[in-house]
Amino acid sequence: MNPEGLFNEKTSSIYRWTSLVNQLIDLKHQQQGTFASVDHISERLSAAAQTIRSIVDAGIEAAMIAGTIADPTIQPWISTVAKNAIQKLSTEMYSLIKSVDDSTPEAQLYFNGWNTLRQMFQEYVEEHVMSRQREYGLLHLWSLSPQVPSFALEEWQLAVQSLARGETRGAVRAAQTLIETIAKHVLDLRKVEYNPRKDQAPQLYGHLLKELTSLGHAPELAEAVRNIAKGLGTMVDGISRLRNRQGDAHGRELDAERPPNSVARAAVLGAGAFTELVWQAHLAKGGEVPSMNERDVRDVEAILESESSPTCLGIGRGRQAAESWVVLGFSPDAVKEWLNTDCGSPVVAKLLSDAGFTPTDAALRSREYDMRTIAELIYLGIYSVDDARYVRDQLRHQ
Repeated sequence: MNPEGLFNEKTSSIYRWTSLVNQLIDLKHQQQGTFASVDHISERLSAAAQTIRSIVDAGIEAAMIAGTIADPTIQPWISTVAKNAIQKLSTEMYSLIKSVDDSTPEAQLYFNGWNTLRQMFQEYVEEHVMSRQREYGLLHLWSLSPQVPSFALEEWQLAVQSLARGETRGAVRAAQTLIETIAKHVLDLRKVEYNPRKDQAPQLYGHLLKELTSLGHAPELAEAVRNIAKGLGTMVDGISRLRNRQGDAHGRELDAERPPNSVARAAVLGAGAFTELVWQAHLAKGGEVPSMNERDVRDVEAILESESSPTCLGIGRGRQAAESWVVLGFSPDAVKEWLNTDCGSPVVAKLLSDAGFTPTDAALRSREYDMRTIAELIYLGIYSVDDARYVRDQLRHQ
Protein backbone atom coordinates (compact mmCIF):
# COMPACT_ATOMS: atom_id res chain seq x y z
CA MET A 1 0.00 0.00 0.00
CA ASN A 2 1.08 3.59 -0.66
CA PRO A 3 1.42 5.67 2.55
CA GLU A 4 0.87 8.94 0.64
CA GLY A 5 -2.46 7.71 -0.71
CA LEU A 6 -3.61 6.50 2.69
CA PHE A 7 -2.45 9.76 4.28
CA ASN A 8 -4.32 11.94 1.76
CA GLU A 9 -7.51 9.99 2.41
CA LYS A 10 -7.24 10.55 6.16
CA THR A 11 -6.21 14.21 6.10
CA SER A 12 -9.05 15.38 3.87
CA SER A 13 -11.49 14.81 6.73
CA ILE A 14 -9.09 16.49 9.21
CA TYR A 15 -8.97 19.66 7.10
CA ARG A 16 -12.77 19.66 6.73
CA TRP A 17 -13.12 19.47 10.50
CA THR A 18 -10.56 22.23 10.97
CA SER A 19 -12.43 24.47 8.55
CA LEU A 20 -15.62 23.99 10.56
CA VAL A 21 -13.87 24.70 13.87
CA ASN A 22 -12.29 27.86 12.47
CA GLN A 23 -15.64 29.08 11.15
CA LEU A 24 -17.13 28.67 14.64
CA ILE A 25 -14.19 30.52 16.23
CA ASP A 26 -14.47 33.36 13.70
CA LEU A 27 -18.23 33.60 14.18
CA LYS A 28 -17.86 33.82 17.95
CA HIS A 29 -15.33 36.64 17.74
CA GLN A 30 -17.30 38.51 15.09
CA GLN A 31 -20.32 38.48 17.40
CA GLN A 32 -18.17 39.65 20.30
CA GLY A 33 -16.49 42.35 18.21
CA THR A 34 -13.04 40.85 18.86
CA PHE A 35 -12.21 39.63 15.35
CA ALA A 36 -8.40 39.47 14.72
CA SER A 37 -7.79 40.18 18.41
CA VAL A 38 -5.11 38.50 20.52
CA ASP A 39 -7.70 36.08 21.93
CA HIS A 40 -8.97 35.30 18.45
CA ILE A 41 -5.48 34.62 17.07
CA SER A 42 -4.66 32.55 20.15
CA GLU A 43 -7.71 30.31 19.63
CA ARG A 44 -6.92 29.86 15.95
CA LEU A 45 -3.32 28.91 16.82
CA SER A 46 -4.57 26.37 19.34
CA ALA A 47 -6.91 24.83 16.75
CA ALA A 48 -4.05 24.76 14.24
CA ALA A 49 -1.78 23.00 16.74
CA GLN A 50 -4.37 20.26 17.24
CA THR A 51 -4.84 19.94 13.48
CA ILE A 52 -1.13 19.56 12.81
CA ARG A 53 -0.82 17.00 15.61
CA SER A 54 -3.68 15.01 14.05
CA ILE A 55 -2.07 15.24 10.61
CA VAL A 56 1.29 14.01 11.93
CA ASP A 57 -0.48 11.11 13.67
CA ALA A 58 -2.32 10.34 10.43
CA GLY A 59 1.02 10.25 8.62
CA ILE A 60 2.44 7.83 11.19
CA GLU A 61 -0.66 5.63 11.01
CA ALA A 62 -0.57 5.61 7.20
CA ALA A 63 3.07 4.55 7.29
CA MET A 64 2.23 1.76 9.72
CA ILE A 65 -0.67 0.49 7.65
CA ALA A 66 1.54 0.58 4.57
CA GLY A 67 4.22 -1.35 6.44
CA THR A 68 6.90 1.33 6.04
CA ILE A 69 7.27 2.72 9.57
CA ALA A 70 10.62 0.89 9.93
CA ASP A 71 11.92 2.53 6.74
CA PRO A 72 14.55 5.18 7.70
CA THR A 73 13.18 7.52 5.01
CA ILE A 74 9.74 7.70 6.64
CA GLN A 75 10.73 10.27 9.29
CA PRO A 76 11.76 12.90 6.70
CA TRP A 77 8.51 12.21 4.83
CA ILE A 78 6.38 12.77 7.95
CA SER A 79 8.46 15.88 8.79
CA THR A 80 7.59 17.20 5.34
CA VAL A 81 3.95 16.36 6.03
CA ALA A 82 4.08 18.51 9.17
CA LYS A 83 5.82 21.39 7.40
CA ASN A 84 3.30 21.36 4.58
CA ALA A 85 0.42 21.40 7.05
CA ILE A 86 1.96 24.33 8.92
CA GLN A 87 2.48 26.24 5.66
CA LYS A 88 -1.08 25.54 4.48
CA LEU A 89 -2.66 26.69 7.76
CA SER A 90 -0.27 29.63 8.05
CA THR A 91 -1.25 30.93 4.61
CA GLU A 92 -4.95 30.63 5.39
CA MET A 93 -4.60 32.30 8.78
CA TYR A 94 -2.42 35.18 7.59
CA SER A 95 -5.44 36.69 5.87
CA LEU A 96 -6.79 37.50 9.34
CA ILE A 97 -4.04 40.00 10.10
CA LYS A 98 -2.57 40.96 6.71
CA SER A 99 -3.92 44.48 7.09
CA VAL A 100 -2.59 44.84 10.64
CA ASP A 101 0.71 46.55 11.46
CA ASP A 102 3.52 44.00 12.05
CA SER A 103 4.35 45.64 15.39
CA THR A 104 0.90 45.02 16.91
CA PRO A 105 0.47 42.34 19.63
CA GLU A 106 -1.80 40.38 17.29
CA ALA A 107 0.81 40.22 14.53
CA GLN A 108 3.61 39.35 16.96
CA LEU A 109 1.48 36.55 18.41
CA TYR A 110 0.86 35.20 14.91
CA PHE A 111 4.54 35.17 13.87
CA ASN A 112 5.80 33.85 17.22
CA GLY A 113 3.08 31.22 17.25
CA TRP A 114 4.02 29.74 13.90
CA ASN A 115 7.71 29.68 14.77
CA THR A 116 6.87 27.83 17.98
CA LEU A 117 4.67 25.35 16.10
CA ARG A 118 7.45 24.58 13.62
CA GLN A 119 9.90 23.75 16.39
CA MET A 120 7.39 21.89 18.52
CA PHE A 121 6.16 19.63 15.73
CA GLN A 122 9.62 18.83 14.45
CA GLU A 123 10.37 17.47 17.93
CA TYR A 124 6.97 15.74 18.00
CA VAL A 125 7.65 14.00 14.68
CA GLU A 126 11.11 12.82 15.73
CA GLU A 127 9.91 11.53 19.10
CA HIS A 128 6.84 9.70 17.79
CA VAL A 129 8.39 8.18 14.68
CA MET A 130 11.45 6.97 16.53
CA SER A 131 9.38 5.42 19.33
CA ARG A 132 7.14 3.66 16.80
CA GLN A 133 10.17 2.42 14.88
CA ARG A 134 11.72 1.03 18.04
CA GLU A 135 8.53 -0.59 19.31
CA TYR A 136 6.98 -1.95 16.13
CA GLY A 137 9.83 -2.04 13.61
CA LEU A 138 10.18 -5.81 13.99
CA LEU A 139 6.56 -6.39 12.99
CA HIS A 140 6.93 -4.37 9.80
CA LEU A 141 10.30 -5.77 8.83
CA TRP A 142 8.87 -9.26 9.31
CA SER A 143 5.80 -9.43 7.11
CA LEU A 144 3.70 -12.17 5.57
CA SER A 145 4.63 -13.26 2.07
CA PRO A 146 2.24 -12.21 -0.72
CA GLN A 147 1.54 -15.89 -1.39
CA VAL A 148 -0.74 -16.26 1.63
CA PRO A 149 -4.49 -15.71 1.03
CA SER A 150 -5.69 -12.14 0.87
CA PHE A 151 -7.86 -12.48 3.99
CA ALA A 152 -4.76 -13.54 5.96
CA LEU A 153 -2.87 -10.45 4.77
CA GLU A 154 -5.85 -8.26 5.74
CA GLU A 155 -6.18 -9.82 9.20
CA TRP A 156 -2.44 -9.60 9.81
CA GLN A 157 -2.51 -5.90 8.94
CA LEU A 158 -5.45 -5.39 11.32
CA ALA A 159 -3.53 -7.15 14.08
CA VAL A 160 -0.46 -4.96 13.52
CA GLN A 161 -2.58 -1.79 13.39
CA SER A 162 -4.31 -2.72 16.65
CA LEU A 163 -0.96 -3.33 18.31
CA ALA A 164 0.41 -0.05 16.96
CA ARG A 165 -2.53 1.84 18.48
CA GLY A 166 -2.12 0.09 21.84
CA GLU A 167 -5.35 -1.90 21.35
CA THR A 168 -3.79 -5.10 22.65
CA ARG A 169 -7.08 -6.89 23.18
CA GLY A 170 -8.03 -6.38 19.54
CA ALA A 171 -4.55 -7.49 18.46
CA VAL A 172 -4.90 -10.76 20.39
CA ARG A 173 -8.37 -11.30 18.91
CA ALA A 174 -7.04 -10.76 15.39
CA ALA A 175 -4.15 -13.14 16.04
CA GLN A 176 -6.47 -15.86 17.33
CA THR A 177 -8.99 -15.56 14.49
CA LEU A 178 -6.17 -15.44 11.91
CA ILE A 179 -4.94 -18.83 13.12
CA GLU A 180 -8.41 -20.37 13.30
CA THR A 181 -9.43 -19.02 9.89
CA ILE A 182 -6.29 -20.13 8.06
CA ALA A 183 -6.63 -23.57 9.69
CA LYS A 184 -10.26 -23.90 8.52
CA HIS A 185 -9.39 -22.55 5.08
CA VAL A 186 -6.67 -25.16 4.52
CA LEU A 187 -8.92 -27.92 5.85
CA ASP A 188 -11.66 -26.82 3.44
CA LEU A 189 -9.27 -26.75 0.49
CA ARG A 190 -7.98 -30.22 1.39
CA LYS A 191 -11.58 -31.44 1.85
CA VAL A 192 -11.04 -32.54 5.45
CA GLU A 193 -14.26 -32.84 7.45
CA TYR A 194 -14.61 -30.96 10.72
CA ASN A 195 -17.42 -29.35 12.68
CA PRO A 196 -17.16 -25.55 12.26
CA ARG A 197 -19.64 -24.94 15.09
CA LYS A 198 -18.16 -27.31 17.67
CA ASP A 199 -14.49 -27.85 16.90
CA GLN A 200 -12.39 -25.49 18.98
CA ALA A 201 -8.84 -24.42 18.21
CA PRO A 202 -7.14 -27.59 19.62
CA GLN A 203 -9.40 -29.86 17.51
CA LEU A 204 -8.74 -27.77 14.39
CA TYR A 205 -5.00 -27.97 14.92
CA GLY A 206 -5.28 -31.72 15.39
CA HIS A 207 -7.15 -32.15 12.09
CA LEU A 208 -4.70 -29.88 10.33
CA LEU A 209 -1.51 -31.46 11.60
CA LYS A 210 -2.83 -34.95 10.87
CA GLU A 211 -3.56 -33.91 7.29
CA LEU A 212 -0.21 -32.22 6.72
CA THR A 213 1.78 -35.14 8.07
CA SER A 214 5.01 -34.16 6.38
CA LEU A 215 4.31 -30.44 6.20
CA GLY A 216 6.18 -30.41 2.91
CA HIS A 217 9.54 -30.94 4.62
CA ALA A 218 12.10 -33.72 4.65
CA PRO A 219 11.01 -36.63 6.92
CA GLU A 220 13.70 -35.89 9.51
CA LEU A 221 12.30 -32.37 9.95
CA ALA A 222 8.60 -33.25 9.83
CA GLU A 223 8.13 -33.97 13.53
CA ALA A 224 9.98 -30.83 14.62
CA VAL A 225 8.00 -28.62 12.26
CA ARG A 226 4.69 -30.18 13.36
CA ASN A 227 5.58 -29.43 16.97
CA ILE A 228 6.42 -25.82 16.08
CA ALA A 229 3.06 -25.33 14.34
CA LYS A 230 1.19 -26.93 17.23
CA GLY A 231 3.09 -24.83 19.76
CA LEU A 232 2.39 -21.57 17.92
CA GLY A 233 -1.33 -22.34 17.73
CA THR A 234 -1.51 -23.36 21.38
CA MET A 235 0.35 -20.22 22.44
CA VAL A 236 -2.04 -17.83 20.70
CA ASP A 237 -5.09 -19.79 21.87
CA GLY A 238 -3.80 -19.60 25.44
CA ILE A 239 -3.17 -15.87 25.22
CA SER A 240 -6.69 -15.28 23.90
CA ARG A 241 -8.12 -16.90 27.01
CA LEU A 242 -6.47 -14.34 29.29
CA ARG A 243 -9.44 -12.00 28.89
CA ASN A 244 -11.65 -14.54 30.65
CA ARG A 245 -9.32 -15.36 33.52
CA GLN A 246 -11.69 -13.62 35.94
CA GLY A 247 -14.95 -14.89 34.45
CA ASP A 248 -17.22 -14.00 31.55
CA ALA A 249 -16.86 -10.88 29.44
CA HIS A 250 -20.29 -9.67 30.60
CA GLY A 251 -20.46 -6.58 32.74
CA ARG A 252 -16.82 -5.55 32.34
CA GLU A 253 -15.73 -2.10 31.25
CA LEU A 254 -14.63 -1.56 27.65
CA ASP A 255 -11.08 -0.79 28.76
CA ALA A 256 -10.80 -3.59 31.32
CA GLU A 257 -8.53 -6.63 31.15
CA ARG A 258 -6.20 -5.50 28.41
CA PRO A 259 -3.31 -7.91 27.77
CA PRO A 260 0.17 -6.39 28.18
CA ASN A 261 1.83 -5.19 24.99
CA SER A 262 4.52 -7.89 25.22
CA VAL A 263 1.87 -10.61 25.38
CA ALA A 264 -0.11 -9.16 22.47
CA ARG A 265 3.05 -8.83 20.37
CA ALA A 266 3.86 -12.50 21.04
CA ALA A 267 0.37 -13.46 19.86
CA VAL A 268 0.63 -11.43 16.65
CA LEU A 269 4.09 -12.75 15.78
CA GLY A 270 3.00 -16.30 16.62
CA ALA A 271 -0.07 -16.03 14.42
CA GLY A 272 1.98 -14.73 11.51
CA ALA A 273 4.53 -17.54 11.86
CA PHE A 274 1.75 -20.16 12.08
CA THR A 275 0.04 -18.78 8.97
CA GLU A 276 3.23 -18.83 6.92
CA LEU A 277 4.20 -22.30 8.10
CA VAL A 278 0.82 -23.93 7.44
CA TRP A 279 0.10 -22.19 4.12
CA GLN A 280 3.53 -22.91 2.66
CA ALA A 281 3.18 -26.54 3.79
CA HIS A 282 -0.21 -26.73 2.09
CA LEU A 283 1.30 -25.45 -1.17
CA ALA A 284 4.32 -27.74 -0.86
CA LYS A 285 2.01 -30.74 -0.59
CA GLY A 286 0.32 -29.84 -3.84
CA GLY A 287 -2.51 -27.89 -2.25
CA GLU A 288 -4.77 -25.85 -4.49
CA VAL A 289 -5.11 -22.08 -4.46
CA PRO A 290 -8.82 -21.21 -4.53
CA SER A 291 -10.18 -19.66 -7.70
CA MET A 292 -12.37 -16.58 -7.49
CA ASN A 293 -15.24 -15.30 -9.55
CA GLU A 294 -13.84 -12.10 -11.05
CA ARG A 295 -17.26 -10.48 -11.28
CA ASP A 296 -17.90 -11.14 -7.59
CA VAL A 297 -14.55 -9.55 -6.72
CA ARG A 298 -15.37 -6.42 -8.73
CA ASP A 299 -18.88 -6.21 -7.24
CA VAL A 300 -17.61 -6.59 -3.69
CA GLU A 301 -14.88 -4.01 -4.31
CA ALA A 302 -17.57 -1.54 -5.44
CA ILE A 303 -19.68 -2.33 -2.36
CA LEU A 304 -16.74 -1.69 -0.04
CA GLU A 305 -15.90 1.58 -1.79
CA SER A 306 -19.50 2.77 -1.44
CA GLU A 307 -19.65 2.00 2.29
CA SER A 308 -19.43 5.45 3.86
CA SER A 309 -20.28 4.69 7.50
CA PRO A 310 -17.48 6.06 9.73
CA THR A 311 -18.44 3.54 12.43
CA CYS A 312 -17.83 0.40 10.33
CA LEU A 313 -14.89 -1.27 12.09
CA GLY A 314 -12.17 -3.12 10.22
CA ILE A 315 -13.47 -2.38 6.73
CA GLY A 316 -10.90 -2.61 3.96
CA ARG A 317 -10.87 -1.03 0.52
CA GLY A 318 -9.54 -2.11 -2.85
CA ARG A 319 -9.06 -5.45 -4.54
CA GLN A 320 -7.26 -7.21 -1.69
CA ALA A 321 -10.13 -6.51 0.70
CA ALA A 322 -12.68 -7.65 -1.89
CA GLU A 323 -10.75 -10.87 -2.53
CA SER A 324 -10.75 -11.57 1.21
CA TRP A 325 -14.56 -11.66 1.27
CA VAL A 326 -14.85 -13.74 -1.90
CA VAL A 327 -12.16 -16.27 -0.89
CA LEU A 328 -14.00 -16.86 2.39
CA GLY A 329 -17.18 -17.68 0.46
CA PHE A 330 -19.24 -14.49 0.74
CA SER A 331 -21.38 -13.36 -2.20
CA PRO A 332 -21.80 -9.62 -2.92
CA ASP A 333 -25.31 -9.71 -1.39
CA ALA A 334 -23.96 -11.41 1.73
CA VAL A 335 -21.24 -8.77 2.04
CA LYS A 336 -23.90 -6.04 2.05
CA GLU A 337 -25.73 -7.83 4.87
CA TRP A 338 -22.61 -8.29 6.98
CA LEU A 339 -21.60 -4.63 6.59
CA ASN A 340 -24.88 -3.76 8.33
CA THR A 341 -23.35 -5.19 11.51
CA ASP A 342 -20.99 -2.16 11.73
CA CYS A 343 -18.05 -4.53 11.27
CA GLY A 344 -16.28 -4.80 7.91
CA SER A 345 -13.93 -7.65 8.77
CA PRO A 346 -14.52 -10.73 6.57
CA VAL A 347 -12.68 -12.90 9.10
CA VAL A 348 -15.07 -11.87 11.89
CA ALA A 349 -18.01 -12.49 9.54
CA LYS A 350 -16.63 -15.95 8.75
CA LEU A 351 -16.05 -16.72 12.44
CA LEU A 352 -19.63 -15.78 13.33
CA SER A 353 -21.13 -17.45 10.28
CA ASP A 354 -19.36 -20.72 11.11
CA ALA A 355 -20.70 -20.44 14.65
CA GLY A 356 -24.28 -20.24 13.35
CA PHE A 357 -24.81 -16.47 13.50
CA THR A 358 -26.75 -14.66 10.79
CA PRO A 359 -25.95 -11.02 9.92
CA THR A 360 -29.15 -10.11 11.81
CA ASP A 361 -27.80 -11.89 14.91
CA ALA A 362 -24.42 -10.19 14.57
CA ALA A 363 -26.11 -6.77 14.31
CA LEU A 364 -27.82 -7.14 17.71
CA ARG A 365 -26.62 -4.44 20.09
CA SER A 366 -25.39 -4.85 23.65
CA ARG A 367 -26.63 -2.35 26.23
CA GLU A 368 -23.64 -3.20 28.41
CA TYR A 369 -21.18 -1.82 25.87
CA ASP A 370 -22.48 1.48 24.49
CA MET A 371 -24.97 -0.26 22.16
CA ARG A 372 -22.18 -1.81 20.10
CA THR A 373 -23.10 -4.75 17.89
CA ILE A 374 -22.09 -8.33 18.62
CA ALA A 375 -19.83 -8.25 15.54
CA GLU A 376 -18.08 -5.11 16.79
CA LEU A 377 -17.50 -6.65 20.21
CA ILE A 378 -16.02 -9.78 18.63
CA TYR A 379 -13.76 -7.60 16.47
CA LEU A 380 -12.61 -5.54 19.47
CA GLY A 381 -11.85 -8.69 21.46
CA ILE A 382 -14.49 -7.90 24.11
CA TYR A 383 -16.58 -10.99 23.36
CA SER A 384 -15.63 -14.57 22.62
CA VAL A 385 -17.99 -16.57 20.42
CA ASP A 386 -19.48 -18.14 23.58
CA ASP A 387 -20.10 -14.66 25.01
CA ALA A 388 -21.77 -13.67 21.74
CA ARG A 389 -24.07 -16.73 21.85
CA TYR A 390 -25.13 -15.91 25.41
CA VAL A 391 -25.89 -12.27 24.55
CA ARG A 392 -27.71 -13.23 21.35
CA ASP A 393 -29.95 -15.65 23.22
CA GLN A 394 -30.67 -13.08 25.93
CA LEU A 395 -31.58 -10.38 23.41
CA ARG A 396 -33.77 -12.73 21.40
CA HIS A 397 -35.95 -13.36 24.45
CA GLN A 398 -36.40 -9.69 25.35
